[in-house]
Amino acid sequence: MTKPKSIIPEFMIQNPDDVFMFLMPLNLKLDYENYANSHFSVAVKNLTKSEFFTTELSPELFLQDFVFIRLIKKGNNLGNISDHTMILNY
Repeated sequence: MTKPKSIIPEFMIQNPDDVFMFLMPLNLKLDYENYANSHFSVAVKNLTKSEFFTTELSPELFLQDFVFIRLIKKGNNLGNISDHTMILNY
């Protein structure tokens, strides 16, 4: 039996102690032959290292599990920005 794939993105697994924030979707890349393979290109900020990058997520993960403008660490939602005393420098 195969092991199920983790829904936590690879960059979160590689940096387990960092806090991330999904900023906004940049575009939706549709796969017209199989809509299940469509994905969003998403802007992400690593708040711990103050770095910006883009990643690709399926629409289900982006809209349900990793909601934008939320703080996320180790794949878990930490809450709204206003719930923390962290100052964000853009």
